[in-house]
Amino acid sequence: MLQSFSGINEVCVVGVFDEILGQAIQAFVVTDSEPAPTEKEIKKLCLSHLENFMVPKEIVFLNSLPKTPNGKVNKIVLKEIIANGIAPQDTISNTNSNNRKPENSGGQRAVRQLAE
Repeated sequence: MLQSFSGINEVCVVGVFDEILGQAIQAFVVTDSEPAPTEKEIKKLCLSHLENFMVPKEIVFLNSLPKTPNGKVNKIVLKEIIANGIAPQDTISNTNSNNRKPENSGGQRAVRQLAE
């Protein structure tokens, strides 16, 4: 769904632990245009198509998604980025304003639907 947004080249969403909901959504986005869509614009698009709990609370913009040797998105690396609260300096282009760890809401169903 997110890849239908103009200016978004690649997207990957992962489920992460959330103290309140158990499972939360973190979205990683690679843009292909300048100016790139903002986090607010992406969330607005999500809200118009998804239930509130399915909207990522935080979106991390990367220059590229980490890939495995066979070309698939390496979600283990993305989860390490989340666990450390930062992205590798050579891949990140924009994070949230205070570089805190994500505090998302959502669930596995939302993760699957966002990735489609």
